[in-house]
Amino acid sequence: MILIDGDIMLYNSIHKTSINVEFDGEWIGPYLDLRQARARIDLYVKGLQEKLDDKGDHKVVVAWSDHDGCFRHDIDPSYKQNRTGKKPGGWFELESYVDGVYHTERMPLLEADDVLGILATQKANRGSIIVSDDKDLQTIPSTLYRPRQGELLNVTTKEADLYHLQQALEGDRVDDYPGCPGVGAVGAKRLLAPLLEEPRWIRAAKLRAWDTVVAAFEKKGLTEQDALVQARLARILRSSEWDDKTRKPLPWNPGQ
Repeated sequence: MILIDGDIMLYNSIHKTSINVEFDGEWIGPYLDLRQARARIDLYVKGLQEKLDDKGDHKVVVAWSDHDGCFRHDIDPSYKQNRTGKKPGGWFELESYVDGVYHTERMPLLEADDVLGILATQKANRGSIIVSDDKDLQTIPSTLYRPRQGELLNVTTKEADLYHLQQALEGDRVDDYPGCPGVGAVGAKRLLAPLLEEPRWIRAAKLRAWDTVVAAFEKKGLTEQDALVQARLARILRSSEWDDKTRKPLPWNPGQ
């Protein structure tokens, strides 16, 4: 299965097929050629199939974010508060087009990243390839193709778990959660680097990694609960963290 981040695909398609329009010397806004945008989407998907599916047996699924919000706002209301919430012109027309042509998936109060993570880690979908330039998808044990870099990554469970904790420590300015004050990307990698040498990635090793994260927060005068909030904001859901019956996410806990 080829799992495509639909949000990124649409933003790129709209950006690359829009032009600024002036009339009588006044800017009146961007103009989007929907036909070109639809064609670019089709070419993008076809290109991915040709590159990633040499046997022709991979189903294509496009993942969307839910329009009704995100469960992370219940964890911290300030999550992504820097976003305007407005979609660029043509978004809903293109989304409708993709829905009509390709198989698409949405899940209530989840972002596209979470939909990708859940689908990729379901037993029935083993061997799937996630397509996304979002670095957050490195927290999912899977095969990840990053189109902008043109690289194919095989992310192990240990690597995915540690990258998740790294995100919790360094925070994310784009998603507007701070992480642990003063740690940053370099500091987070340095703190967690020794855990990469763990010979067996079992619950005990995962809890040792969590103790490292908590110690960093406590060193800054914060608590384990503060660390847990950041970890839950940074966590991209996997199939074990989604209740398909209630259609609700399950909270991540240390040691998972």
